[in-house]
Amino acid sequence: MPILPQYALFVIVHWWSAILHLVSAYWYERQLLRYQNHWLVQLNQIADFRPLEEACAAFQANNGRGAPIVHPSSRLVRALLVKYLYDLSLRHTEEMIDNHILLKWFVGYHLFEAPLDHSYLNRFEL
Repeated sequence: MPILPQYALFVIVHWWSAILHLVSAYWYERQLLRYQNHWLVQLNQIADFRPLEEACAAFQANNGRGAPIVHPSSRLVRALLVKYLYDLSLRHTEEMIDNHILLKWFVGYHLFEAPLDHSYLNRFEL
C-alpha cells in the first residue's frame, strides 16, 4: 500500500520545482524579517550593483561556449563581493554561498539551487 495516494504523488512530481521555489521564497522572507538588521540585508537595500553588473555582462557574451547562462553577471558580481568582503578563497566562497542562507539569498540563488562552481567564478574573476 503506497504511503501517499496516487493523485498526491502526481501533484508533487508535477509541481516539484514550483513547490521548492515557494518553500525557498517563504524561508527567505522569514529569514529576512528575522535578520533585517544584518549587514548583508542592509547592503542589499542601499547598494546599487547595476553598473557593475552591466560592465561585467560582456563576460557572458564572450565566453564562446554557447551554453545557456546559468549564473548571470548579477550573481557573479555578488559572489565576488562576498569573496572579497569575507576574504575567502574561491573554493571557500562556493562552500559559504551553498551553506549560508543569507549569503545564498544575497548572491541571488534559491534555497535549493546549486551555487556556482569555484572554477567558473575564477574565470569570471580573471
